[in-house]
Amino acid sequence: MCSQRVYLLKLLRDQGLPRPQLNIVFDALVLSKLLYAVPVWSGFMSVELTGQVNSFLKRAFTCGYCRKLYTIVAIADDADMD
Repeated sequence: MCSQRVYLLKLLRDQGLPRPQLNIVFDALVLSKLLYAVPVWSGFMSVELTGQVNSFLKRAFTCGYCRKLYTIVAIADDADMD
């Protein structure tokens, strides 16, 4: 599922969608799923899974899909605050 979303973001970027709009699409398609799931499974995440998610988020940032570099720990902390 995640690879399909990244592929869509890549297509939109290649079609010339400006970066601010790409960020909106990233927030709607990817970040919203993480924010929905993180309260349930954040306590059970292994170091390996945390690294994989952080690697994905870093790759999304370097590709220009999001305007800030997210980490799963920061997302979990933000979810705990709400």
